[in-house]
Order: sequence, then C-alpha cells, then structure tokens
Amino acid sequence: MLLKSGIALNNCFYLESVATECGITQETGATAFIKVSNNVEDMTTLKVVEALNNYIAHPDDGIDTTGWCKRIVGENNLPALDFNTEWNGTEWVTVEN
Repeated sequence: MLLKSGIALNNCFYLESVATECGITQETGATAFIKVSNNVEDMTTLKVVEALNNYIAHPDDGIDTTGWCKRIVGENNLPALDFNTEWNGTEWVTVEN
C-alpha cells in the first residue's frame, strides 16, 4: 500500500536485503525492514504488518479503507494479503473470495 501526499510517502516499506542485493534505490521516506530479528528495536515483517493493518483501521482523513484486505505474515516471512479478511469500516470481517 503506497499513499503519496505531496512528496511525503506514508506506509511505504521495502525489504532491506532486496534493495541491497538488487541495487534498488528506495524512495525517500520509505522504511527498510528485515524479516525477523531478536532485537525488539528492529523493524521486522511483523511490525510492518501491524503498521499496515493499523493504518487500515485508522486511516488519514478522507481515505476510505472499507474493503481493504488484512495483511498477514505470509510465506517466507514476508507481508502478504489475507484475501479472506477485509475491513468493513469498523472491524475485520471474514469474506469468501
């Protein structure tokens, strides 16, 4: 999910190792994360998933997140979409997709 407001990026994350291995230059304002860490200070996949889901539940003014799918920690410990769980504007609900 990428929301651009002027030149500031909100909720933009990238996997640190991919940027390093592929030579990708990340956007200014994007947050690097790693898959797992024992250091509670590190930005990990779990923290990214929590931040994205929190944004869906508490979006910026004027952003309607109704129908947006929930993020989960997926295969290979990377963020993924749970297509069977959507935000209905008030709470997460199970849907059949």
